Amino acid sequence: MRFARQTVSVKEALGKWQSVLPSLETEQVQIGEAYGRILACDLYATHDLPHFDRSPLDGFAVRAADTVGASVASPLALRVIETVAAGQVPTRTVTEGCAARIMTGAMLPEGADAVIMFEQTQNPGEHAETVWIKRALRPGENVSRRGEEMAKGTVIAKAGERINAGTIASLAAFGYAQVDVFRRPRVGLLATGSELLGIDEPLVPGKIRNSNTVMLTALIAEAGGHPCLLFRPAR
Repeated sequence: MRFARQTVSVKEALGKWQSVLPSLETEQVQIGEAYGRILACDLYATHDLPHFDRSPLDGFAVRAADTVGASVASPLALRVIETVAAGQVPTRTVTEGCAARIMTGAMLPEGADAVIMFEQTQNPGEHAETVWIKRALRPGENVSRRGEEMAKGTVIAKAGERINAGTIASLAAFGYAQVDVFRRPRVGLLATGSELLGIDEPLVPGKIRNSNTVMLTALIAEAGGHPCLLFRPAR
């Protein structure tokens, strides 16, 4: 009898579907096409991040020992030996009494173990040969150490994870130009009912427009599938 059907819970219905659905094949896509796709395998950090000691701010790379006793009232003078911009490799070693002008993200020179921001110095001009340090620093202060954000071999994204904008940034940082993802599932959509009209058809007594089909099409696409319309109501 049509009205004696037994209902099941949503969880049970999903379980039944999942028990008979085959596993999807995988495919490789370019990173620019990976947004919203489901990752097919774990991905790992291919190197330390950062992969060198660097400065997190604009300032001067110094030896903390050379700043002992420095204060606003009694600044200490250091000789500026070079300027290190982001992307450059330092060419000089910071020795006793010296400092290197350094920009955010730039590689820390050998010999330096701390960075003081421009605002805590006197005479930090771009071409100045001497800078006065106005406070003492601790070893390691204002230094981003190699591997501080992520060590090589750390899992950066797991299989089954939906790739979002943050995931794409991580993949790019570690050199993943292509990634393996699961193929998008094709979902057949069948609309039935003699009462259904096309959405562009005028209403007539006893009929309704077919709003569910377009809604489900959008939901399937939103979930990452390919909606396949199997039936369109006769006009």
